[in-house]
Amino acid sequence: MPHTSGSSITVRASRGHLAVLALVSAIAWGAALVLLVTDQQGAWLLAFLPSLFWCALLVLPALSSGPPAVVDAGGVTAGRGRTRVPWSEAGPVSLAVAPGGAGYLMLLARPSGRPLVLASPVAGPWASRRTLLARLEPVYAAAGEHRARISVRPFRRGARFLAVLLACLQLLVLVVAPAVLAALSAPWTRPWWPGRDEAARLPSACAAGTASAARLVPGAAPESGSSASPDDRSCAWGAQHPPPEMSIRLEREERRVGPGGGASERTRTFYRDRAAENCPVRVPGLGDEACSGTEREADRTVRAVVVARRGNVLVTVLYRAAAPEGQVAADAVQAARSALASVAFA
Repeated sequence: MPHTSGSSITVRASRGHLAVLALVSAIAWGAALVLLVTDQQGAWLLAFLPSLFWCALLVLPALSSGPPAVVDAGGVTAGRGRTRVPWSEAGPVSLAVAPGGAGYLMLLARPSGRPLVLASPVAGPWASRRTLLARLEPVYAAAGEHRARISVRPFRRGARFLAVLLACLQLLVLVVAPAVLAALSAPWTRPWWPGRDEAARLPSACAAGTASAARLVPGAAPESGSSASPDDRSCAWGAQHPPPEMSIRLEREERRVGPGGGASERTRTFYRDRAAENCPVRVPGLGDEACSGTEREADRTVRAVVVARRGNVLVTVLYRAAAPEGQVAADAVQAARSALASVAFA
């Protein structure tokens, strides 16, 4: 707002609007920095470049607008006294759209030379006509007898329409687009997000089941699975001379881009698919969720399956033995608990 000091008026930029511009720019740059640091691909940063460019377009002209102009009965002084324009040589004082749509700037037209910027921005793009005229009124009043000449055109042609149009584009580029990108990036599904309980790697399945195999399949040698993936490891005991026999499979999911692409969320989906096959009984206290199921074989043995999930890790235990059904199920659950305990979670 114009500040009166004796008979002079200092035309200052709108501090509130500058603060809003700085806040929006900080949010956009901060979001881009987070994506750059946490997203290994870095692809989302490219989508933020229009927002970052627009932030620079908005803030830099406002920060580089120079010292405020001083208006008195004799004319206008700008640039810390380096430029003096008497009212007799001044043209209309009007409002125009600031670069990039950063609100309105106040201009003093001069018969010779470029218009003189008195302050930028003096108001935001959503300011009402009444508010904008109130910003101009102290300057018009200071012109005295020259008022009629310098107040003939308060707004440059199309200024208000252009200001609103650019404000809508700002909303789209600075708010809507980053919000959509943030939703697609889903930072809350990343391992570093507070409350996430996920594993970065899997141990050997044979090592994870050594203690259980020594108890349930004594003397059996471990046989590693054929998968070469470090995120899918398996091991079997006693498969050559059953029963008893046991196998343990450890699986780990990675995060994928997009909604629902979190590693734990993807593992939960796989758990439900596997549990729907032959795992009807819920097992409380084992990981985040677990189930078990048993089936009697033709040779009077009992086959038990246990599927357990914790975070982004899935453990599947198959155990067959010539023992009561309840005991076989309990032994399989204990084997799954031991295997899950061998995984290091963040």
